[in-house]
Order: sequence, then C-alpha cells, then structure tokens
Amino acid sequence: MNLLFIGLRDIILKSFGLIMVKLNQLGDDHLSKFSPLCEYWNSSQSDQVEMERILKVNKNSPFGILFSEEPYKWENLFQITLREIFKGNYDSIKAFKIILDSVNEETRNIILNKIQDENILNHTILCQIRSSLPYHSTKKRNIIIYLRTLFTIFVNPYGLQIKRKKKHIYEYSGYLINEIARIFFRPMT
Repeated sequence: MNLLFIGLRDIILKSFGLIMVKLNQLGDDHLSKFSPLCEYWNSSQSDQVEMERILKVNKNSPFGILFSEEPYKWENLFQITLREIFKGNYDSIKAFKIILDSVNEETRNIILNKIQDENILNHTILCQIRSSLPYHSTKKRNIIIYLRTLFTIFVNPYGLQIKRKKKHIYEYSGYLINEIARIFFRPMT
C-alpha cells in the first residue's frame, strides 16, 4: 500500500511541480527570510502582531493597500519575484520595485540591506532595484510568468499559514492544498 502512495505521490509531484516543490531542495528556500512578513507567518498573528505588520505599510504608495489588506498575496508576489531575479530573470525587477514600494522606506532598506549583506544579488541589480528611475524591461510581458504567478497565489507553494480569518478564494485554496499535501505527502515512516 505504501508503494502505491509513493508512486501516486511521484506522479502528482511531476505533474504539478509547482504545487509541492520543496524549495529547500532547490537551494533558494533561504530567500523567504528576506521578507518583512517572515516573522508574521511564524507568529500567532494576534492583533498586536497585525498592528506591527500594518506599521510597515507605505501609506503614500497606491500599492500599500496590497501589503496592508492582502499579506498572503503580497508574500507570494514578493517571494516569486525575488526568486525570478535570483534565477536571472531581470525583467522581474520592475515588479519587485512595485512590491517594495508598498512598504515604508525603513522596511524597504532593511530588506535590501539583508539582500546585500547575504550577497544573493549582484551590485548592479541591487542598484537598479534601489534606483528611483523606472526599470524598462527588454522583453514583452511573458504570459507563462503571469500564469505561474497566478498559479502560485492559488496553490501556496511557500506554505504560508493564515491564522486570521481568510478573506479570498485563493487563501482558501492555498490552505486546502497545503492541508492535502501535509496529509498525503508527509514522509512515510
């Protein structure tokens, strides 16, 4: 019976690679620690923690509402764009700059200083991200990246746990997929 489950698990993992990818096997799991929400996801997400999170919002940015109202979506976008840049897709710089604009300057500097200290992005890329000038992509928008991003938001491959009330369908779908994965894909002993 265990062999059947292991075989089934392997088929599903190959078919839906993004759903159950173990990010630490890719070697870039450490990128999640650069998020200003890293501690939030590992906390009780109490009202006090929620207020601390809200203090990090850039109130002057039209994108600040994403950070304040939809932390789950913000975190998924943060992680996927940082991973894209880390993997060499520099066309994601523009998206990453928009995401960083949603947090206040102090938080943004903490994120970028951590990235610089860990030396995960080269100096030129960091300068482009820090620059106030808009980044102009050399490519047209890639529909595959768009669909992968949308897919990521709905399946929650980063294992984000929302302990507060879920408000959106993608929060429920991400939760459900992670629960199914936890049950069926836990290590067999």
